[in-house]
Amino acid sequence: MASADGMRGKPFMKKFTLRPPVTIATILSLLVLAAALAVLAKGIGNQSSAFRWVVHTREVLENVQSTIAHTSEAEASQRGFLLTGSPGFLASYRQARDAVLPQVAELRALTSDNPRQQAYLRDFEGAVRRRFDMLDRVLQEKQAGRAPTLATLESGLQLKGRILAVAQQIRAEEQRLLHERQVRVEEGRRELIAAFATTGAMAVALVVLLWVLSSRDAGRLLARAQALAESEQALRLRLAQIESIYRAVPVGLGLVDADLRLAELNDALAEAAGKPKDALVGVDPARVLAPLGEGAAVALNQVLRERRQVGGVEFNTEAGAEAAKRRDWLASFYPVVEGERLEGIVIALLEITQIKDAQRKLIEANQMLEQRVEERTARIAEANAELRAFAHTVAHDLRAPLRNVEGFATALLEDEAERMSGDGRLFAERIVAAVVRMDQLITDLLAYSRLSRAELRTERVDLGAVVKTVQRDLETQIADSGARLDVGHPLPAVQGNATILVQVVANLVSNAIKFVERDVAPQVTITGTRDGMAVRLRIGDNGIGIAPEHREHVFGVFERLHGHERFPGTGIGLAIVKKGIERMGGTVRICDREGGGTLFELTMRAADGPRGADG
Repeated sequence: MASADGMRGKPFMKKFTLRPPVTIATILSLLVLAAALAVLAKGIGNQSSAFRWVVHTREVLENVQSTIAHTSEAEASQRGFLLTGSPGFLASYRQARDAVLPQVAELRALTSDNPRQQAYLRDFEGAVRRRFDMLDRVLQEKQAGRAPTLATLESGLQLKGRILAVAQQIRAEEQRLLHERQVRVEEGRRELIAAFATTGAMAVALVVLLWVLSSRDAGRLLARAQALAESEQALRLRLAQIESIYRAVPVGLGLVDADLRLAELNDALAEAAGKPKDALVGVDPARVLAPLGEGAAVALNQVLRERRQVGGVEFNTEAGAEAAKRRDWLASFYPVVEGERLEGIVIALLEITQIKDAQRKLIEANQMLEQRVEERTARIAEANAELRAFAHTVAHDLRAPLRNVEGFATALLEDEAERMSGDGRLFAERIVAAVVRMDQLITDLLAYSRLSRAELRTERVDLGAVVKTVQRDLETQIADSGARLDVGHPLPAVQGNATILVQVVANLVSNAIKFVERDVAPQVTITGTRDGMAVRLRIGDNGIGIAPEHREHVFGVFERLHGHERFPGTGIGLAIVKKGIERMGGTVRICDREGGGTLFELTMRAADGPRGADG
């Protein structure tokens, strides 16, 4: 019995020891196939998603170009109406204006997944709205017979510059995304082809491996039959899944055998060739690709000659004048080489007609935009020349009559005062005061205009010397008002323009002396500090002060908080201060001051050099 049991145990032990290699090989092969299938499925999904994102990015770029074009067209039409008064320009302006904001809304919807672009678009839309509000206001003033102010035109130019700057940021972001997505399309295509080839190779290797293992011992064949059937069923299922994905993928895929005949292809490649799949199997691939353009045949011959991968080949089909039927392609060819023998070629073909159409439209839009920008620039230059001529007229032709009126009114008061009634003298005095105020207003407007247009050259400027110059220029006003100036020496040096700095500081000191309560001696303090490469100049006073709600708009042209009777002035002084500081790359703001009054803080770039030289 013991011997019989031993005899029965030997085949069992032999069978048990022979099965593990087959089982392990089968499991490992199935795992590899499953992993290859997962990679293939993921690659197909990534490829489709990346292609959609490329088209989406092109659409965003087209919308940005169209929005800028409509904005420029609206500005040109508004300028044409201002210069000619033609209703056609006005209608063209309104049509272009009404088309801009819907396009901005569409851009916001297209980029809803990009927080950075959403932030840019909020800034872009705000600038566009403010720009069109200003254009409408200028049109209303034109229709009312009033000429637009220089400050309005300057603000419009700044808004236009801001619109173009933000539009460039949006385009740069989309160009960056487009590059990344095109790279992902190429990488995904390569991964897809590699996964397909790997999966097919693994399937063949699995069959060969199982055959080798089973042939080593015929006695193991029956024991392995069930496992082999199960693995074959799983393999067929995996291959069926791969086949389904292979046929449904939008990339044209084909396999050329060792005899250089098309052994297999999917629906996408057959559709590109324009023939049924059954009619293409067994055909020379050069004949299949010939209708798609010469580039495909050239690339295929290069693969056959050099036995190396050729990827990223672009070509197109265009039959004579039928450009509307043009189709663009991107192809790659991957040779399968065993030793010195070419076993086959994997062909991958992706249609990029939509991308190429978008590129061509984008180029056309850029060319059209550049042409329009050149035309608008010429018109703006002409308008600026007219503005300079107008300023010259104001400076010379309008001020001369004012001086005559002032002279005659003053002479009337001096020579005929005794024979004039009290009301007559009052009226004459008011004429003199009004003429002086108007002459000062013209002078300040011309100063503001020159400050906005003049070429600015910066250099090292000693603030201490600037303050001394201001004290000398305002010596009469300081003496008449009994004002006291406390200057915290030494003051730092800045990188700026000495003439503009003298004008800025003089305006602030003059305001500090003027805007005080009656019977109050003005006290002005001037201090300066340096913080790294920034210099802060503070000018404080004991005047009537500026409420927080008025601190932003007091820097506008003609902005006044008090009547001429109480505090004379033109309302342009602080506008000159802000424009001058900004022209030098600095900022100005109004701060709270302990004990009342007003404190202006000017921030400018420090002059180059050691701190000891700057104070």
